[in-house]
Amino acid sequence: MQVSFDRGFARYIHQNERQHLKEISAFLSKKYEQHGGWGWVDGDSEWLNELITTKVFSDTEKRSNPKKRNYIAEDHTFQIFNKDKTPVVGGIDLQKPPFVEDIIVGGESVGQVGVHVENSLIKSMNVEFIKGHQRFMLLSTIGLVICAAFLAIPVAYVIVKPINALRDAMEALAQGKEPIWLDESRSDEIGLMNHDFNRLRKKIDSQEQLRKQWLADIAHELRTPISVLKSELEAIEDGVRPLNVASIKSLQDDVNRITRLINDLHQLSLEDSGALEYQFRLVDISQLLKTFLANHKNVLHRQGFEWSYHVDTDSSLVAGDPDRLEQLLLNLFSNSLRYTEEPKRLRITVLSEGDDTVILWEDSSPGVSDIGLTSIFERLYRENKVRNDVKDASGLGLSIVETIIQKHGGNVSATHSSLGGLCVKVKLPRSH
Repeated sequence: MQVSFDRGFARYIHQNERQHLKEISAFLSKKYEQHGGWGWVDGDSEWLNELITTKVFSDTEKRSNPKKRNYIAEDHTFQIFNKDKTPVVGGIDLQKPPFVEDIIVGGESVGQVGVHVENSLIKSMNVEFIKGHQRFMLLSTIGLVICAAFLAIPVAYVIVKPINALRDAMEALAQGKEPIWLDESRSDEIGLMNHDFNRLRKKIDSQEQLRKQWLADIAHELRTPISVLKSELEAIEDGVRPLNVASIKSLQDDVNRITRLINDLHQLSLEDSGALEYQFRLVDISQLLKTFLANHKNVLHRQGFEWSYHVDTDSSLVAGDPDRLEQLLLNLFSNSLRYTEEPKRLRITVLSEGDDTVILWEDSSPGVSDIGLTSIFERLYRENKVRNDVKDASGLGLSIVETIIQKHGGNVSATHSSLGGLCVKVKLPRSH
């Protein structure tokens, strides 16, 4: 803006001075024609006062500073040259004037006139231009501010309204209240934030529903064995049931079931809170399975299992915690023992799949429905009557398996087994 002002002001000065020079040139032409030469210049000084008074000062200057026209302005330095470029008025030591105009008499140039104008006079002569420019800039600025204010109010409302809605929704969510669903139709950043908030709300709602279901399931799982235990104790107390080894063993089984459920719940709580530490080192999965099956083969024989173990990979090294991985195998083993009917079959395979070591754990019927395959790793899930009738099952074994696998950076899934039962597929990142 300042550059524009300076350029405009400079153009104005140039135009103004050239106009003055044309008037001065006409004045000098008339004097030259009256006297027939330049001899009158040295003999008569009144012409200079007349020139200053009528040609150099503007009307505004004459009104505002009348005294100045009574003397030769020190801010102006005139130079008059004859047609040979010899100075007639003005010293030869002066630089060439920036503004020069020919003096024409009878259609011919008889000389030139030039003028040097000092800064003080320029400021004085053009004070109206500066004031006008400043007035224009002030009015323009005020107008721009008013326009900006009128535009800013609706724009601010459009921007602030959805932000306030998001803030109110976040506040309601933080206080445990039911927040509103935010508008996701916007295609800007606010729409993205609303989408993320709605996703967060869905996740929180889902987690809250799971928490309520989890508490209800735990209460049910604890209430059932405790009710049975209480009934047996009351029967013994009333003399309905004798206090003998068989009744004591039945009571012990109920206590053991409650103990296993509490232990599993405790482990899951430790896993969820990150309080259960994992000691990772290189573990050979095929060797770990071989040792595990050797330690439990007597159990398989007593239960009447036909079982097989195959290794179809050159390397099954993984980075893992041997104790946690052995617990994983024990949970899979216990699941097969509890839920497999005659004829009981178990098939375990270790193989490679890309950069992963895979364990396929398959057993015979009963199987699981397609819907059950997607829910079998949920906590306290039981899919059918056979599984619900198993008294010593907590419904947490496969949930613990999934948690252990996730801690190892792997994943676990369930499919139908070709043996007629369940196939659990465990994938662990292989170490090289």
